[in-house]
Amino acid sequence: MDNKITLQSLQALRGVGAVAVVVFHALSLHPFFNFRAGAAGVDLFFVISGVVMYLSLRNNASPFEFLKRRFIRVVPMYWIATTLAAVYFYARYPDMTPSTEHIVRSYLFAPPPPGYQMPLLYPGWTLNYEIFFYAILGTLLVTKRLAAALTICVIAALGSLTNVVPAITGVYYFNQIILEFAAGMLVGMAIRHGYRPKKLEGFIYLTLSVMLFAVHNHYKPEGVLAWGVPSVLMVVGALAFESSKAVTNRICQLIGSASYSIYLFHALAIWLVDWFWHTPRGVSAVLFAIALSVVGGVVAHFLMEKPLLRLMLGWNRGDTTAASPSQASP
Repeated sequence: MDNKITLQSLQALRGVGAVAVVVFHALSLHPFFNFRAGAAGVDLFFVISGVVMYLSLRNNASPFEFLKRRFIRVVPMYWIATTLAAVYFYARYPDMTPSTEHIVRSYLFAPPPPGYQMPLLYPGWTLNYEIFFYAILGTLLVTKRLAAALTICVIAALGSLTNVVPAITGVYYFNQIILEFAAGMLVGMAIRHGYRPKKLEGFIYLTLSVMLFAVHNHYKPEGVLAWGVPSVLMVVGALAFESSKAVTNRICQLIGSASYSIYLFHALAIWLVDWFWHTPRGVSAVLFAIALSVVGGVVAHFLMEKPLLRLMLGWNRGDTTAASPSQASP
């Protein structure tokens, strides 16, 4: 698994996932329509992350080298965004400042303390699972060629245990959502072995994906089956349109490239709109928050994310795979 495969369709889907999450959260300002399916951008990121991690694995990769590159790719930008979140809470809510434990756990990708459901920067909850995925895969790299297969098995086991072992129900990392990483790795395995859907086949997968998202958006189910299955179908279906203009156009690829920054900083953009929008919040506030999130994320991508990667990885060895929230992805 040494030949790197780059897929523009995955980059485009990163952008789709990031914008979907932005719209979902921006609607908290004025929920004028139901877009619960926007939350599935996270599930899409997790599937893409599994695909990208499988395709980027090298047979001679060491656990230390893998984890170092993942740290560089994900952690500095997240720490910057988390620091800005702390500044925001201290400035806006001086009488209800975050606890030191909450801040420290957020920086360390640890489960939030009792009484809190999210890290200080709420998109960070997905990165807690992303880092967990990296830790499993990185550790199992000691097995060389068996690492990917063993990672899929371990994640499948951990994600399924809550159904058969009631005692671990509610344990933070034993969450079925991690099954989406394993699903993505299986898709990556198929891609590595030459699978590409024909356009008709891809169109069918994409149509089914959108239909499932629409049905689940209306009937409000939860869990991996509701959002993970259509996310897998969307990833597989998009492969059939790798060379289409809808995928390869500059704006689509730019938003995909900036998806990690958009995902990290969109909460700050929405909070600022909530703080400073003095007139009654309506559709215009939501649209402004979406625009500020996307534009702000793109600016952060160029002014912070890319320079940091160049500095830490080197000009000629830069890791250009987006994380996102995953790795994708968030």
